Amino acid sequence: MIKKGDIFLFIFIVIIGLASFFLVSKSTINKGVKASIFINQKLYGKYSLEEDEILNINNNGKKNKIKIVKGKIGIIDSNCENKNCIKEGYKFKENETIVCLPHKLIINIEVGEGNIDAISN
Repeated sequence: MIKKGDIFLFIFIVIIGLASFFLVSKSTINKGVKASIFINQKLYGKYSLEEDEILNINNNGKKNKIKIVKGKIGIIDSNCENKNCIKEGYKFKENETIVCLPHKLIINIEVGEGNIDAISN
């Protein structure tokens, strides 16, 4: 037989569990997270995701506008035909990539030293 106190205890445990999950996932410190940008398989540059920035890349008329904001990176404008690179949205996790095939542009997220999360902290 389920009592009123049992229901409150169950709801309390679920709320504590969800709150813990969100606190741990939000407390990741993204120190050292960088995006490496490659054009034609050659390193164009490495950029920290810690500082907001807009990059305008022009490679022989192949233009991409890349935005770094709040620890994420994404292509916000491109003169390629299919615009799939823009549709990929923003990335921020290690080993995620954004690719613009017509422009032979690859953005790869890398984690450098100093990336710790709440559990290892």
